[in-house]
Amino acid sequence: MVQNEHMFVADKIHALSIVHHTHHHNPMKAFTRLSLYVILLAINFKSDARVYYSRPVSGNWNSAASWSTLTYGSATNSGTFPVAGDTALIGDGYSITVNTGCACSYLQIGQGTSGIVTFNTSGNRTLTVSGDIDISANGKLWYNGNGGRSHTINLGGNLTNNGIIDFYSDANDVVNITFNSTTNTIVSGSGTWDIYNVSINKSGSSPSVDMQVYAFEGTEIHFRQLPASTFIIIQNVRLQSFTEFYDS
Repeated sequence: MVQNEHMFVADKIHALSIVHHTHHHNPMKAFTRLSLYVILLAINFKSDARVYYSRPVSGNWNSAASWSTLTYGSATNSGTFPVAGDTALIGDGYSITVNTGCACSYLQIGQGTSGIVTFNTSGNRTLTVSGDIDISANGKLWYNGNGGRSHTINLGGNLTNNGIIDFYSDANDVVNITFNSTTNTIVSGSGTWDIYNVSINKSGSSPSVDMQVYAFEGTEIHFRQLPASTFIIIQNVRLQSFTEFYDS
């Protein structure tokens, strides 16, 4: 990839030289072509988002050895790991641990049989997903540690759970989730839910949070700095007496 990029740049530099020598008699035409090549160079140097596949049976999120950009389990190491703007795909039989501040634009857990994303116990960790989280059947997003940790998920898109979400290990070991974008969010899925603390921190013009499942049963729900036009849509949700709402 690096060699190809260098060849691309070399070709364009050669082309620029041709433009300079061939069109010196027509400055406007030469300037137009020069501008086009500059744009092409800028596009080439732009860092494109990548799709990452889980590679070993288990590994840390911020370890390049945990990921491939080819396919699940590939022996080819990408040399990098998912960051903001990238897609992270966790295949059946793989487990990825959020061991630091981690980010991506889309997270899919499992392919229908298994697949896990969990949090470690050595510190309070944050996972930021600017787009959607999709949990396939038998996939799992959870924390089952016992280290007195409070982890956080910041989610900008939809949350679809057809597997397992378990954010409560004990009173001192939890995962809190915040819906924090300017767009609408749908919470849905046929999976099982154990959610501890939810914050809704929407901004923009008339965003909504559409809760279509029993996900927030017995949960603290915090509304933070919401515009007056925000809609909270609750469908088919059983809210028990100890579900608490806070306007913070």
